[in-house]
Amino acid sequence: MVNAVFALVSGGFAIAAALRPAMLAHGPATPAASLYAWTYAARAIPLTIAVVILPILGDWPGLVAILLVSGAVQAADVAIGAAQRNWGMTAGAAVAAAVHLGSAWWLAVH
Repeated sequence: MVNAVFALVSGGFAIAAALRPAMLAHGPATPAASLYAWTYAARAIPLTIAVVILPILGDWPGLVAILLVSGAVQAADVAIGAAQRNWGMTAGAAVAAAVHLGSAWWLAVH
């Protein structure tokens, strides 16, 4: 499922950023950058696990709910990326939001 791929990419970035906060901050690893990276990981890793596991379990209503949450999180990342003029983040998050929200809608109506 495409959603699992997007979730795994997000989770991978979260783990990488938590281990190397300077990567996310595009500069030295300050305590604030480290805190932000771990905060990002704390949200991304559970969402990644849920998006990957729920289809395996066949929990379609649960998957719809978690895709809506994941889509909302990615939409927030679009706004953050745009405000920071980080166009790569903005584009990637926009595609992920569209995939998650579109999939949630499709699963809900079928």
